[in-house]
Amino acid sequence: MSGDLARLGSELNHLLARFQAQQADQAELLEKLNALQHSSDQQLVEDGVKFSGSPVSQLAHEFNNVIQVVMGFSELALRHLESGHEARPLIEEVLKTSSHASAFTRRFLRQGESAED
Repeated sequence: MSGDLARLGSELNHLLARFQAQQADQAELLEKLNALQHSSDQQLVEDGVKFSGSPVSQLAHEFNNVIQVVMGFSELALRHLESGHEARPLIEEVLKTSSHASAFTRRFLRQGESAED
């Protein structure tokens, strides 16, 4: 009986350690997402994009923010799914498509600003 309790305690400690590691991974990913968003915003400014305050520019910028969140959660999901999990290809497609949408939005913003000049 005491062996069962010891084994159960060991399993609980192992699960707790895994849970704490996952929390640390999530915190790290959120930090990276925040840094990526800041970097993305900074890159737009460096590339000469000036946000004139037009509703179209604001909408495109907000859309890109949402896409960045979708990409981040997709990356997080992929990190925690086993390689053969049935949802993996679907999430990879979400990540690929959202990456294309983000690139399109950045091009859209650049072209909109150059048209104003």
